[in-house]
Amino acid sequence: MPQYNFELSTEPEKFKELLINIQSYFSNETQSIHQARNTLKVISYERQEVVIKSFEVLSPLRRFFYTHFRDSKAKRSYLHARKLVALDIGTPSPIGYIEFFRNGKLYDSYYVAKKVDYDYTIREALNKPEGRFIAALESSAEFAAKLHNAGILHYDFSPGNLLITECDGEFHCELVDLNRMKFGPIDTLTGLNNLVRMMEQSSSREIFLRAYAKHRNLDPETSLKTLNKLADKYRSRRKIKKKFKNALKHFLKR
Repeated sequence: MPQYNFELSTEPEKFKELLINIQSYFSNETQSIHQARNTLKVISYERQEVVIKSFEVLSPLRRFFYTHFRDSKAKRSYLHARKLVALDIGTPSPIGYIEFFRNGKLYDSYYVAKKVDYDYTIREALNKPEGRFIAALESSAEFAAKLHNAGILHYDFSPGNLLITECDGEFHCELVDLNRMKFGPIDTLTGLNNLVRMMEQSSSREIFLRAYAKHRNLDPETSLKTLNKLADKYRSRRKIKKKFKNALKHFLKR
C-alpha cells in the first residue's frame, strides 16, 4: 500500500475518502478540462462537482528535490489558496491536497478545489476590448492591484488563470494555478513586470494599465511607458528562446 500525506480544509469526514482514493477517481474520469504538463478533471463527488489537478510525473532528481527540499506543487497550491481566502482574494475554495510516496520519495500529488461556474477568462476581454469587456478589464485591473497591494505575486499571472463571473453588471475575479506565488512587499517595477504576460496585446493594455495605476496610486503615463518597454523586452526574450529551441530540435534531428 502506498504511503501518503494529505490535508483537508473542507468537511474532512466527507472528503477524506475522495483524497485517499483519488488516483482511482481521477483515472476513471475520462474527460479532462485541461491537459498539458498537468491535468485537470472535474468529477462529481457526493452530489458536488470538484476540480482535481494532477501534477506532472516527476523525474528521479525532481522527486528527490521535492521530497527533501521543497513542498510539492499540490501542497503549495493548497496552502496558497488558503492564504488567498484568508486575505479575501478570489480563488476557488480549496478542499485539500494529497501526496503519494514510493520508496520514501514523492511520485504523485493532487490538489482539489470546488468547481467554479465562471463565465469566461480575462483572455476574452483582452482580445475584444469593447462593450462590457472594457468594464471587465477595469475590474480585472483592480483585482491585480489588490493582489499587489496585499503583497501577492503570482508568477503565472496570465490570461488563462484569471476567471471572471458576471452578476448584475458587476465582475467577480478568481485566481487559479496557484503553485508558483510569492508573498511580500511588491514595488512598482516588480508589479508592472508581473503584468507583462497578461498584457501582451497592446490594444487592451492601456485600458487595463490605467485602471491598475489608479488603484496602485501610480502615474498612468509613466507606468504605461514602463510596461510597454517591459513588454518589448519580454517579446524579444521569447523570440530568442523560440529560435534556440528550434535550432536545438534541428540539431538533434541530424
